[in-house]
Amino acid sequence: MKIYLVFFVFTFFAAQSKAQGNLQFNQVLNLEITYNSALTYTIPAGKVWKIEGGMAYNPSSPTRITNINGNPMEAYITGYYAQNYSIYPIPLPYWLPANTQITFNTGSGVGQKGYVSIIEFNVIP
Repeated sequence: MKIYLVFFVFTFFAAQSKAQGNLQFNQVLNLEITYNSALTYTIPAGKVWKIEGGMAYNPSSPTRITNINGNPMEAYITGYYAQNYSIYPIPLPYWLPANTQITFNTGSGVGQKGYVSIIEFNVIP
């Protein structure tokens, strides 16, 4: 009899709990990052970003994340490690929640560009 009571209580509380929400595909973003532009983006409310990858015009000047929510960091998005930078790649995919501010940078010479590929999802309650 006790086992039925425990099972009932567990089932009741599990049914009452709420998930954080479901994700619905919204759009693909291909951001172009230009030389020393340090572009900052804010993820809109009700959205989630999934960074899928990136590429750089010059292998010795990687596309990178330089700041998240005001916290300085240096992480490659381009998926490789270069000795001269002593920066390691972030694990991809990299998820970012709503209202996160993120800054991207690339290049070491005028005219160099980098790209970041992002999938944006709507959070459905």
